[in-house]
Amino acid sequence: QSTDSIREEFRREWETKVASLNLAETLECFGVAVEGGAHANAKQLRSAYRKALLRFHPDRQGAKELRERVAAEERFKILSQKMEQG
Repeated sequence: QSTDSIREEFRREWETKVASLNLAETLECFGVAVEGGAHANAKQLRSAYRKALLRFHPDRQGAKELRERVAAEERFKILSQKMEQG
């Protein structure tokens, strides 16, 4: 499968799932523990967000399968957008 088709498949699956979620809920949806859960304070959210960025950063996905690398990159993008939205 090509990178574009994998990316499109991931977006179809996840964009609607996380569209109505806040950052904490999105992090938890992607398997990142957030201290305080959906009611986390700003410090807890920043900490979980940083951990997620390190975990899903495209430069840290080198040895993984193509599907895993693309999914991590898309999660990275979604989380970055969520953080910008506040």
